[in-house]
Amino acid sequence: MTKQYANASWARPTGVVWLLFFVASGLSEVFFRMAGISGISVVSGDGASIASTLSTHQDAFRAGFAFSLILIVLYAGLMALFYRLLRPANATLALAALVLSVIALTVQTFGAVPQAAAFSLATGTLSLQAFSDSQTYGLMLFLFRMYSQAYTVALIFWGPFWLLIAYSCIDRPSSRLGWPFRWR
Repeated sequence: MTKQYANASWARPTGVVWLLFFVASGLSEVFFRMAGISGISVVSGDGASIASTLSTHQDAFRAGFAFSLILIVLYAGLMALFYRLLRPANATLALAALVLSVIALTVQTFGAVPQAAAFSLATGTLSLQAFSDSQTYGLMLFLFRMYSQAYTVALIFWGPFWLLIAYSCIDRPSSRLGWPFRWR
């Protein structure tokens, strides 16, 4: 007879949300690449050509941006589920991991603002008549690079988060967490 662990019921929803996160992540990057940029790397090149590409692929950028916002919501849910799942193993580490992920999500959420502003500059929905076209394109590239920097800062917090999650799973898993982490 198999012993039922209280946390076993949280393993499946965590896995489903994690799978949805990876699917949405892939779709976000595909749409951003269709729009001529990348959601995970620095935008480089000529501002005028990037603005032209974004103007012709506005729907792809909007879809990529929408998926990146969905990613933030899915990741917030995933972090709550991980906390609930790993709290019995080590409540202190689970809380530390949750705090690191909240910081990373906050940085990435605020990093999305310059990305949206850069898109507005590229597509002409935000008009800055006081600036020349080259200055507007330079500002657009600067805003895209700000998003890239925010993403990099978020990764600095996600690295320790995943190390804490891994340690929580490896540290005597069968006696504390039950089925999802039993290695027999």
